[in-house]
Amino acid sequence: MTTFEGPCSCCDAGCGFWCTNFYCCGPCSMGKIADAYQVPGGFFTGCCCGGAVCCHYMIRSAVAKEHGIDDGMMSIICPCCCGPCSQVQIVNSS
Repeated sequence: MTTFEGPCSCCDAGCGFWCTNFYCCGPCSMGKIADAYQVPGGFFTGCCCGGAVCCHYMIRSAVAKEHGIDDGMMSIICPCCCGPCSQVQIVNSS
């Protein structure tokens, strides 16, 4: 079974990766992922709404489905309880 990487894995790729994908350009990263995984609304949904629970859930579910990740209840729990940690998992897994 495939799983999402751990939420603290944002530091594994180095400071430059973290700054580019989360600190400076987090919304753009979510937009690119939403577009790549054909989430309804594409880039706009991910960029402008990727932090909202409903859009975050759609993006996380699309990534999980594409990679065969059995996310179960975590697909809604993670966006509700810890959106930034979930975003790290989405970016690292996509």
